[in-house]
Amino acid sequence: MTEPMLAAAVRRRLPHAKDAVLIDANENPLGPCQAARDAVAAIIPQGGRYSDNLTDDLVAPLRGRKAES
Repeated sequence: MTEPMLAAAVRRRLPHAKDAVLIDANENPLGPCQAARDAVAAIIPQGGRYSDNLTDDLVAPLRGRKAES
C-alpha cells in the first residue's frame, strides 16, 4: 500500500457532514482564478487540434530561468 493510499484511507474515516464536499490536497476550494478561466475560454475554439506550436509559446518565457531549490 502506498503512502497516498494510506492517507486516503484515514481521510475516509474522519467524521464529516453527509453533505460535505471533500477536496484533495491538490484542489482549490475557490476553483480556478479568473485569469485561468479566461485562458481556458480563449483556447476552447482550438480544441480537438494538436497545437504543437503552442509548446514554443509556453517554453519561451521559461527559457533561461534557473530552477528554484
